[in-house]
Amino acid sequence: MPNGGLAAQQYELAEAVEPKNPLAKLMLAKVYKAAKLPEKAADFYDKAIAVSPSYTPALRAKAEHYYYSRKWDKATEAYKELISKGAAVKVEDEMQLANCLFITKDYKACSELVEKIIKKDGSKNYLRRLLGYCYYETGDYQKGMEVMNDYFTKVTPDKIISTDYLYLGRMQVKTKGDTIAAIDNLKKGIKMDSSAWAVRKEIG
Repeated sequence: MPNGGLAAQQYELAEAVEPKNPLAKLMLAKVYKAAKLPEKAADFYDKAIAVSPSYTPALRAKAEHYYYSRKWDKATEAYKELISKGAAVKVEDEMQLANCLFITKDYKACSELVEKIIKKDGSKNYLRRLLGYCYYETGDYQKGMEVMNDYFTKVTPDKIISTDYLYLGRMQVKTKGDTIAAIDNLKKGIKMDSSAWAVRKEIG
């Protein structure tokens, strides 16, 4: 309505009537999240999962809770739990785990997961970008450049971001490729994001 106090009261009554039903616990977590009480919300996500370990809505909500709170290590573990235990896992859940792995700098695990997802669903061009970035970070510049070149042939121009050009340009430099093209790509990256001014040093 919203009336968090009355909502919580009713969900607590429902929980008392059906203690093994995870839905009331999940809804209590949502009430506490709306009330900006993140620790209580997390507690009820865990309670919902405890009574129903494969209950996907609670597993996903918990993972998203930590992801959007930018608690990357906890988010990574929560997404791993979702994917290993969830009864209705979606490809987007795996993509979010890939994001977490990249953010926490586990580039090898990220690239392995991304390759697996692309085999199942080749339409996710965002993942090609992530894969190219991972190869760069692990020093496999040639493979990374191949992936990024493939990415640029598949993605629509409105989806390209500054770092796409920056990573491609850096990989062209690392593979001792076309330096003029590399400079051009680095300049495109700066043009899309003026805060990337430090890249001018790389160009120099």
